[in-house]
Amino acid sequence: MWKFLLFLILLPVMAIVVLLLLFNFSPGFKRTFGKYFYNWLYGLKWGSTRTNNYGYGPAEAEATAYGPEEKYQLQLYREMAKGLEDAQWKGSTVLEVGCGRGGGLHFLFQLLQPGHTTGIDFSQNAISDCQSHYAKDKERLHFVQGDAMQLPFDNDAFDIVVNVESSHIYSDQARFLREAARVLRRGGHLVIADYRATGEALARFHADVQAAGLTQLRTRVISKDVLSACKADTARREALVANAPSFSRNYLNEFAMTDKSKEFENFERDYSYFITVFSKA
Repeated sequence: MWKFLLFLILLPVMAIVVLLLLFNFSPGFKRTFGKYFYNWLYGLKWGSTRTNNYGYGPAEAEATAYGPEEKYQLQLYREMAKGLEDAQWKGSTVLEVGCGRGGGLHFLFQLLQPGHTTGIDFSQNAISDCQSHYAKDKERLHFVQGDAMQLPFDNDAFDIVVNVESSHIYSDQARFLREAARVLRRGGHLVIADYRATGEALARFHADVQAAGLTQLRTRVISKDVLSACKADTARREALVANAPSFSRNYLNEFAMTDKSKEFENFERDYSYFITVFSKA
């Protein structure tokens, strides 16, 4: 009898260990888990919220005027866009990989006036929301559901590819970078705003970039500015999380990196947030 009781006690522990091993060592499992998690996340009641990133502080007038409640998140897009001259955006074909609910991409669309602009995301809930919310701009602003590691676009299709706080969760970062290089035209640019643990993870990222045939032009580290936005925006994030199912709130507060979260402490100590511009020769 005691062996059976011990088995019942150990069973959930064993299940958690197996899941952790799969998540860390099986790209396919991680990819499937991510697909369902983010689809669930974008199916929650977000209200008028259109963005999902840590943000950048302080926010400038352009971001504040466009969306005062999400000014820090929009400012992160603006800082990312500054990696290129504004004139390079105007009239260009732009792809955002990992567009979420589309708020950041639409902000750049309005501000910098690119030509045909596309957002792609793994979550069908996110894409359906984008297609409905931005329907009036559908002639030049297009949203599709798809996989960052199997982009459904022709070779040499875009002048600029952007990726904001998304690539760090991909199960195969190297494959995404190869896909981004494939869909870029010669002379085009990949602009990434994201973070990595300092050390091995950051070194691996740069090695994957080089293997994809991309050349790094410039990098700007903005970790302190991102943490500043998290502090200033904590109350809004906590209010959003309060609308989520009760079982998920503790996790989502960590996910949102509120200033009292363990994730905030870990980030402050171990992570580097950067904006990097790459070119395709």
